[in-house]
Amino acid sequence: MQINNKIDCTDEIERDAGTIIHITEALVGGILYVLQMIISAQVESGYNVVLIHSVRPETPSEEILDDIFPYPIKRIYVPMVTNISIQKDLRALKKISELLGKLKPDVIHLHSSKAGALGRLAARSLGMADRTFYSPHGLAFLRRDVSLIKRGIFLLFEKLGHFLGGTVIACSDSEGDLARKVVGRTRVRVVENAISLDDISPSINSVVDGVRIVSAGRLCYQKAPWRFKSLAVSLLQENAHFAWIGGGDDRLLFKDDLGVPDNLKVTGWLERKIVLKEMQKANIFVLTSLWEGMPLALIEAQAIGLPSVVWDVVGSRDVVLDGVTGFVCNNELDFIEKTRLLILDSNLRLRMGKAGREMALNRFSSKKMHCNMLDIYGISEDVKNIGNYPCQV
Repeated sequence: MQINNKIDCTDEIERDAGTIIHITEALVGGILYVLQMIISAQVESGYNVVLIHSVRPETPSEEILDDIFPYPIKRIYVPMVTNISIQKDLRALKKISELLGKLKPDVIHLHSSKAGALGRLAARSLGMADRTFYSPHGLAFLRRDVSLIKRGIFLLFEKLGHFLGGTVIACSDSEGDLARKVVGRTRVRVVENAISLDDISPSINSVVDGVRIVSAGRLCYQKAPWRFKSLAVSLLQENAHFAWIGGGDDRLLFKDDLGVPDNLKVTGWLERKIVLKEMQKANIFVLTSLWEGMPLALIEAQAIGLPSVVWDVVGSRDVVLDGVTGFVCNNELDFIEKTRLLILDSNLRLRMGKAGREMALNRFSSKKMHCNMLDIYGISEDVKNIGNYPCQV
């Protein structure tokens, strides 16, 4: 095996005892971060871990991926595409089937909808459905950036994929409830998303230059940044400043054909450690997403100690305890008024921020996610208790 742990999908691979395979088409964003935590913990616990992945334009470079997934983690590149392409999907299915047949893994964990479809089909054809697990990381039929027809097709694919076998691992209770309701009432479990709590420092809580309100993430349709701009416009008269931490499609800030207000800035892409420092300097976190799975930036904000105002969507409603660690809102007026309330009431900000931090530190640890995942896998107890991530059984 080469030190730079990427191997071609045609190479011969030896199967080791206790092999876990992760497969994803979307090695970007939150999925990349979650995979890094899961895989690192599994390697520390003594497992042989293989990551089969594709590459998107926004996927990090080979050098960065080697740092994120160092030896002895094995990475195998298999071309996959996000959209439906019969020719390319069949080619990817064949390669995934070949790899699963060679490795004969103890666990097959699929991430995102395309890997979920291809992986479950391959596993079923090889008689491995009972060892297959699928994490949607946000159910595709919730998307609001595609037509109703496409959303219906995504729903159909989810139902067909579930019919092929395997267990759905939802990342939030509300995602799990939805999966049980519309995909299948059986074989759905929940393992909440988590973060590396070692990276988190508490909020500074400074208001010298006014209350600072932030959101964090990619400027994309899912995150509805025009809602964030509308909030800033509505609160122009308050002593508050707004910052969107992240970059992407700036055009989404101009859906209403109006300019960006003076009280709002967009930072552009920043390294994660800088993002966390920017959030640490904030006083309030808001999330305007149209749909989610369980947003990591929101978990980080709560762990930092920021009271949060979010729209009532899958995932967001699971993280924020309404009226305790922030507010969950159903309409724009309520969103504006709850944010204004936090701007004006410093005691409420501090009280909710403290409650959010205490809740997040107890609830969203990477070790807890790792141990819960192994329980769902049904991994043997003798391997479960070795390394730096011991789990009580």
